[in-house]
Amino acid sequence: MKRMIMPLAAICVLLIKCADSPLSDIEITSFDVIEAEFHVLKTFLTSSTGHSISAYLWDKNHNAIRIKNGTVKVNGVELAYNSFFKYYNSPLTDVPVSKNSLYTFVITLPNGDTCVSQITTPSAEFGTVSYPNPVHILQDTAISWSDFSGQVNALMIELFVDSDADTISAIEMVFSRTINDSGRFALTHDLFNPTRHTGNGSFKLTRTTGAQASGKLRGGSVVVTNFELFRNITLAQ
Repeated sequence: MKRMIMPLAAICVLLIKCADSPLSDIEITSFDVIEAEFHVLKTFLTSSTGHSISAYLWDKNHNAIRIKNGTVKVNGVELAYNSFFKYYNSPLTDVPVSKNSLYTFVITLPNGDTCVSQITTPSAEFGTVSYPNPVHILQDTAISWSDFSGQVNALMIELFVDSDADTISAIEMVFSRTINDSGRFALTHDLFNPTRHTGNGSFKLTRTTGAQASGKLRGGSVVVTNFELFRNITLAQ
């Protein structure tokens, strides 16, 4: 259930906030009318790994821009425009996402002008992740991962509990903290409420790096990479 929540929330935000920009109907000649967010994402599930690369272009009113007679590329591969969700994205097989790798986004306008934004992905993924399952909530629980960066305040850990697997509203975030990426963390028993926290749950580890996008673009334009690991757990007393 957890793996569906964030994509659903992102879809709702896109549908609510983004209309088609009038700039999509003309040939844009200057980058300073475009605000951009470039995303490089890799997800680590229990039995599979996924990745996506996307670019969101907006005007000053946060309406979605599709570059008329222009392109958006990453590492030389052209991104396709999704007319329903109003963003550019890469097919999964075209541009794999790896650790400690450079990703170069290039927007080309109809007049041939280009702007370049770059980011390097995190230096570590997660490797082998170890934890007890079920998790006994009256005891401290150690979570470890074999591929870590050693950086300070470089990892986000989140813990969720499902009190009812059929409703999104019943999923409670129990814990969220930025921690040192040391390869080990303890969930202490005092995080749990024995009368309420039973059944199914999950935890998530997230590494994020960010950088400013090209200075040719509107202020606020950024490039972000996320490595996200999800694991389902059973809670027991």
